[in-house]
Amino acid sequence: WCEIDDQPAFQIGSCEVTWRRQQHPGGSVGYRLDFPEARLLYLTDTVGDDSESALQWYQDADLMMHECYFGEARAQWATKTGHTWTGRLAKIAQSAAPQKLLLTHVNPLDAEPSVMMTEVDAALSTEGTDSGVELHLAADRDRIDFGPA
Repeated sequence: WCEIDDQPAFQIGSCEVTWRRQQHPGGSVGYRLDFPEARLLYLTDTVGDDSESALQWYQDADLMMHECYFGEARAQWATKTGHTWTGRLAKIAQSAAPQKLLLTHVNPLDAEPSVMMTEVDAALSTEGTDSGVELHLAADRDRIDFGPA
């Protein structure tokens, strides 16, 4: 265990880790891991920060792991419970333009979480144009390669 409250950044081997607080009941932290040739974002337990400073911090990610707990129809409930919904995530991903977007921390009571991926994909694809963001829905034992091949 190592407190990070007074450390805006720290090193783990060749990886620089930075973090920022996120909006969520009880608090939450998002992480950015900058490896020499790749960037990973881990953003869960959050309503999804779409502020200019957050979007700048998210830029150039090879892999953005972001929660998507609710579909668009439950956006108000998402805000009340401190979680992200499909429309908010699509807005964030559209601005941040990660190479890959992994939807994670999905609602375990949702019988068809793949519908959320369809909603995000539709929102990302404007005027019939592919966003270029590779979408994945997290599943146990997944392996997602990212960074240079």
